[in-house]
Amino acid sequence: MKLLRLDIHGFKSFYHRTAIAFDDGVTAVVGPNGCGKSNIVDALRWVMGEQGAKSLRGESMEDVIFNGTGQRGPMGICEVRLTYLNDGTAEVPARWKDVAEIAIERRMERGGGSDYYLNKVRVRLQDIQELLAGTGVGGQRAYAIIEQGQIGRIVSARPEERRALIEEAAGITRYRQRKRQAEKKMDETRTNLERLADIIGEVDVQLKTLHRQAKKAERYLEYRAEARALALRVALLEYRQMYDNVEQANERVERCTLGEADARRSLLTAEASMAAARLTESHALTHVHAQAAALANAENEARLAEGRLESTQREVNATRERLDHAKAERNRAAERIAEVALETGEADERVLELRRESALDVDDRSGLEARLSEAQALLSEAKAASEVARRSAADEAQIIIRLRGQREAAARRAQDLRLRMAAFLEELSHLGAHRDTLSRERLQLSRRLADAELDIETVTAARAVEQTRRREAEASARAADELERTAREALAGSRSRLRSLEEQEARREGLGAGPKALLERGRDIGVLGLLTEQLAPPAELESAVAAALEERLRAIVVTDLDAALNAVDLLRREKRGRASLVAAGLRAGPTPTAPEGEGVRGLLVDLLGLRGRVEPVVALLTDVLVVERLDHALALLTSGQFVGTIVTLDGERADSRGCVSGGQGGADAAPLSRRREIRELGLKVVELETTAQAAALTRTEARSVIEATRERIEAQTRQIQSAEIARAETRKDDSRLAADAERVGRRTTQLTDDLEALRDDAGESEDQVATADERLHAFDATAGATEKAVLAADDELRAREASRDAASVAVHEARAHFAARRERIVAAEDRTRRLATQATEAADRVERMRSTFETADERLGQLAAEHRAQKERLEAALSAASARASETGTAQAAHDETVTLVLDAELLVSQLRKAAETARDVLADARLHVAERRLRLTHIAERVEEVHRISLDLVLEQFGDGPPPTDEERARLAELDALIERMGEINLGAIEACVEVEKRFEFLTTQQADLLAALEDLDKAIDQINRTSRQLFKETFDAVNARFQVVFPRLFRGGEARLELDCPDDLLETGVEMLVQPPGKKVGSVTLLSGGEKAMCAIALVFAVFQVKPSPFCLLDEVDAPLDDANIGRFNEVVREMSQTSQIVLITHNKRTMETADVMYGITMEEPGISKLVSVRMA
Repeated sequence: MKLLRLDIHGFKSFYHRTAIAFDDGVTAVVGPNGCGKSNIVDALRWVMGEQGAKSLRGESMEDVIFNGTGQRGPMGICEVRLTYLNDGTAEVPARWKDVAEIAIERRMERGGGSDYYLNKVRVRLQDIQELLAGTGVGGQRAYAIIEQGQIGRIVSARPEERRALIEEAAGITRYRQRKRQAEKKMDETRTNLERLADIIGEVDVQLKTLHRQAKKAERYLEYRAEARALALRVALLEYRQMYDNVEQANERVERCTLGEADARRSLLTAEASMAAARLTESHALTHVHAQAAALANAENEARLAEGRLESTQREVNATRERLDHAKAERNRAAERIAEVALETGEADERVLELRRESALDVDDRSGLEARLSEAQALLSEAKAASEVARRSAADEAQIIIRLRGQREAAARRAQDLRLRMAAFLEELSHLGAHRDTLSRERLQLSRRLADAELDIETVTAARAVEQTRRREAEASARAADELERTAREALAGSRSRLRSLEEQEARREGLGAGPKALLERGRDIGVLGLLTEQLAPPAELESAVAAALEERLRAIVVTDLDAALNAVDLLRREKRGRASLVAAGLRAGPTPTAPEGEGVRGLLVDLLGLRGRVEPVVALLTDVLVVERLDHALALLTSGQFVGTIVTLDGERADSRGCVSGGQGGADAAPLSRRREIRELGLKVVELETTAQAAALTRTEARSVIEATRERIEAQTRQIQSAEIARAETRKDDSRLAADAERVGRRTTQLTDDLEALRDDAGESEDQVATADERLHAFDATAGATEKAVLAADDELRAREASRDAASVAVHEARAHFAARRERIVAAEDRTRRLATQATEAADRVERMRSTFETADERLGQLAAEHRAQKERLEAALSAASARASETGTAQAAHDETVTLVLDAELLVSQLRKAAETARDVLADARLHVAERRLRLTHIAERVEEVHRISLDLVLEQFGDGPPPTDEERARLAELDALIERMGEINLGAIEACVEVEKRFEFLTTQQADLLAALEDLDKAIDQINRTSRQLFKETFDAVNARFQVVFPRLFRGGEARLELDCPDDLLETGVEMLVQPPGKKVGSVTLLSGGEKAMCAIALVFAVFQVKPSPFCLLDEVDAPLDDANIGRFNEVVREMSQTSQIVLITHNKRTMETADVMYGITMEEPGISKLVSVRMA
């Protein structure tokens, strides 16, 4: 394999699609730190299946997708494709050997998984690993990719880790994978055997139970069949008896129908007579109502006329009263006019007199107001003096009051402080007791919390175990589903193909009409069958056998030559075509000896295992030799080393007579290949059925485990939830108690501080009380003089106020007298205006009364005429009402006669209706009786069909001519019912189930034997893998050790080194120790070497491995970093030497290393965060 090309897009810093071509020789990748050189190594490892994100220098696998820069957003997908040239230098799986180029591709979307492709065909990761296994470039054991820091780990690795390099070089990786798969299959097979043993035990128990149930079901079926026949005869008798009852009931219904019809006709006649009488009564009543209405109208008209007459009389009387009232009012108005004229003159005189007196009062009021102003000025002076005396006294009193208040407040405060101190001391005592209680409760809670934590941990651990079991069971169920689905799909395809081939074989497809005609006659004419039925060659010899037999491949085997002659005559007579015939009695000649030479496989009879047998096919193939190619055959015939027929594996033929056949397509081996494929498909169908049934069994058991673990997990989850709730409540209670304790502590501290402060405050308050008492005694001595001054000022103020009050009273009296006189003037003027108004109103009323007199006289004349007309209408209405009353009496008498007739008709109808209802009831009873009998008939038929699953018509056909059941048969039916009842529940499916379970038991035992054989085969395969692995490891270890002893002195310019096995007796698990001694040094351990020496040791080991098992390429990522100039030179020499057999890819910063490169790629970051590739081919 040769590395051709690496395509990167969206991987880490490679935003743009980047292609790196790899030529033969040395390719160097250079660039500044952080530009993305090592991302190329990560891309190679990632595309070849790396699964560890940390191995790719990330936290999660999504970190390999370009995550964006300041100018560009993140990408949603990344893809890397690695293309190999398959030049045959590396061992690859068989299906890839003929493929010129192999492209490995891996894609990943953000938020999704990885997809793998081989030549654009989606594959599994396992396919990638199988392709790269043993090449040194795939997986964690790759020795062809050495990254930064890994070169030192090779030296410091443990022996068993260092063994991986030897295993990968030996190609044991593939064998390890096969061994793991075989061991996994063995574990699965053992598990299946255990499960199968359990199932076989269960099926055995089930089979015994079903045997008992089947026998019981057979007895039950016998009893039920006998009981059914008797029950059907009994039901048929009941049906016939009920049918006769229905006929009798029908006759009764007919009789009742006739009686009901007669009653209905009589009722209809009576109802018609009653209707006529009611019509006559209705007409008479209408006439009575009309006369009564006319009488009511006449009486109403009379009442209206009488009312209108009375109304007119009342209006006449009212008009006369209004006329008398108007005359009296006119007289009173005239009298009032005269009185108002007299009062108006008196009022005018009074107004003039009052105005003269008011002018005199104005002068007296001015003098009194001047005296009042003087008194008020003296009063103001007295008030000022009194205010000064009072203010001085008030100041002293205020000071005394304030001092007394301060003393009382200080005394009360001292008392309060003493009470608070007592309360604080009591509260401190309570807090101490409460603190002790809280401590005890918290101790109890801490114990409860520890118990809850222990319960949660215990149940959580148990739940984790159950969850692991459930996940394992779910994985097993999914794997079983997938295995069963795959097996069933393959089984369906194989069965379809097998049926198609068997149909072709049954149709004798490919045979002519002649062979078919002979095979139809069979042994009657001596035909034994087809020649191909006696052949079962392996696939690689089918073409050779077909070439050897040619047209005889489809020959018919007959008993002897006479039979052959008769068959030919038959075909000739019936014109059925031709056929090749082989007599069974044909004897083979002497078997020649197979010559030795190039390409000779051997005689065909030996290769087919037919030597010594007497079948006719042996006689046909005795002198046939098989070689690999046609030129080998011709060489043997030309040299005379073999006389006979020679065929090749490709179906070409040559014989000693000089006949040669061959060319495109080879010989027609269809009959052989078809029969071989039928045999193989038959075996494959059996194998797939076994696989599918085992997978179904595994799935069922896994689901049972899933359900059981689910229930246990749910119960454990509920326990955890309950424990967590209890823990949370306990923590909450503990937090509450802790808060209470903290609050108690704070309160205790606060109370202690407050108590000290209260003691200080109490002392200060007692001092304040003493100071206030001293100042109060001083103010008591000066209080008498101040009080006398206040009394003198008060006496002077009272005298001044008396003078001011007297003047004020005189002024107020003068003002009141003036105001009263003014009010009298206004009142007199108002009275004069009112009198003028009253005179005007009286004159208006006199005028209105005059108009009222005229209107009333005119209305009285009109009312007198109306009164006479209404009296005449009243007399006429009374006369008409008397006539209508007489006619109404006559109509009422006629109506009473018709009412009597109606009552008689209704009585008759009532009697006839009762008779008709009685007839209908009798008819309904008869019909109900018929319906009940018919319903019972229907119930009997339905019961028969429901219970016995047979229609009554079929029962009549079967038992209609038979005798009715006897009493003994009825007793037997009861006995059978009792027997069936005592048998209890019956499993009717047990008979068929027993047969099915027997088949299943036989299948399971066969499957158990197959699994045991498969287990033995797997054990043998593992032994073979172990032997091969030991041999390959030993051979490779010896070769690498020899090369390491040569390469090490070359790199170090002296010294010696070797590899040793730490457990030589166990080649499958032994580790590899590295013992080195640089020139001039004696080193006990490789860990004591310098960094450069460690690097050179690791390089020596890797180069030694490469010389034994060259990898398609070798990638070295800054391996030369710890080397000095001298070692760089030697390192470059070895790299150049390795480049003769492998492609070398170097990532380096060393200029001397760059000089060895044939092609150089530069990695830059023109745009921050985005790697760009620049290639340079060295001269």
